[in-house]
Amino acid sequence: MHEEVRKAISLRESGDPAAAESSLSTFLRKNPGDAEAHYQMAWCLDVRGMEREAIPHYRRALEIGLSGDDRSGAFLSLGSSLRAIGEYDEAVKTLRRGASEFPEDRAMEVFLAMALYNVGEHAESVGMLLENLAEAISDARIKSYGKAISFYADKLDEVWE
Repeated sequence: MHEEVRKAISLRESGDPAAAESSLSTFLRKNPGDAEAHYQMAWCLDVRGMEREAIPHYRRALEIGLSGDDRSGAFLSLGSSLRAIGEYDEAVKTLRRGASEFPEDRAMEVFLAMALYNVGEHAESVGMLLENLAEAISDARIKSYGKAISFYADKLDEVWE
C-alpha cells in the first residue's frame, strides 16, 4: 500500500474523512489505477453520507482487482450504498456476488437479507437472517433452538399437519 493511502486512512480513522478524501483525490489523479486508493476514497465518501459519489469508486476498486478483506468490504459497502439509494435489484446482485466470493462473511449475508427484503423476497430474507442468527448468536436459549431455527429458515411458508 502506498504511503499516501496509509496517511489518508489515518486521517479518516482520526475523524477527518474530508481531509482524507482531499488527499486521496490528489493521489488518484496521479494513480487512477490504484484499487486500494479507490476503495479508501469510497469509504471516505460513504461515511460522509455521499453514497452516490462513493459507488463509482467501490466499483472501480473491484474492477481493478482489490483483494482479501478489502474486496469483501467493497462488495458489502457497494451493495449497502446501492440499497441506501434505492437501487435494490443492483444491491441484491452485488451482494449475491460478494456472498458467493466470501461465503463465510455473515455480515454480507445480513446486508443481502436486507436487500432481499427490499425486492419483496421476504421468505428468503428472513430465512437467511434466521440461519445467521442460529449459527452466530451466543445466547444460550437461542442456541438451544439452533437446529429448529435452521430447519425452519427455508420453510417459512410451509404448513405442518
